[in-house]
Amino acid sequence: MKKQNVDSLKENKERKSCSDYFFVASLDNCKEQSFQDAYTERKDTYEILFVTQGFLVRESDPIQIQINPKELYVSLPGQTTFLHPLSDTVKGFYCYFNTKFLDCIHIKNSLEYELAYINSFMRRYPVRLPTIAFERILFCFESLSKLYNDVDIDYQLIRTYITAVIYETRKILSESALDPYPSKSFRIAKQYHDLLMQHISEHQNLDFYASLLNITPNHLNKSVKQTTGRTANTILNEIRILEAKIQLKYSDTPIGDIALNLGFNDASYFTKCFKDTAGITPFQYRNI
Repeated sequence: MKKQNVDSLKENKERKSCSDYFFVASLDNCKEQSFQDAYTERKDTYEILFVTQGFLVRESDPIQIQINPKELYVSLPGQTTFLHPLSDTVKGFYCYFNTKFLDCIHIKNSLEYELAYINSFMRRYPVRLPTIAFERILFCFESLSKLYNDVDIDYQLIRTYITAVIYETRKILSESALDPYPSKSFRIAKQYHDLLMQHISEHQNLDFYASLLNITPNHLNKSVKQTTGRTANTILNEIRILEAKIQLKYSDTPIGDIALNLGFNDASYFTKCFKDTAGITPFQYRNI
């Protein structure tokens, strides 16, 4: 398949699917009951609430958190949430995205851990943004809103702005005296992620990583699930596919050998797993 056709295939698939994985709007456009119902029901996405004027109240398990001007709040997939009716004076932005939207970002897993860390801080209250950080994040959201309403949506640029918002927020927490000490589950999940990045080419068995951390596979899975909302095996498989992408792009190793080296004994299963994540086959990805 020619490069142009592969690009077209990938672009068309993304434009068809990304609208289900990402949404952004000003809070002015989120005051209808239909939005209220959708917000309450949505459970499989990361969500960011950013307030520039007025305030809103978010309820979760069953803590009520008020988000004031120059404050930002992040929630994770799987968290039960309820947004109190928005007042006429509140302004700001709301966006959601899920893990599939992050699939095209090579640092996807790092972003997920950053989001989990940010959320561990926000279980008590939102983050207060210093003026410079507020202006940067406001610029990102204004740009996201404009991009999302373009006829030809540039999802790669949207991902760049989302990444900037995440790291800007994480930076504020790192510099704050209120920065919380990470939970034990978070530390285990982060260590697991780091070990995967080091050893995934040689080891694709969960027991190996649990033994390095001196815990049981069940304990490892529970910690990862609590932190990321996904199982340890799901994370392992995603990083296997990431390693496959690197080898496809930067080596001449035959595709079948890459599959075997990463623990895929069945080439057709490797192709299926790769396509489920990347949207195209390993052969197509290598020729882009």
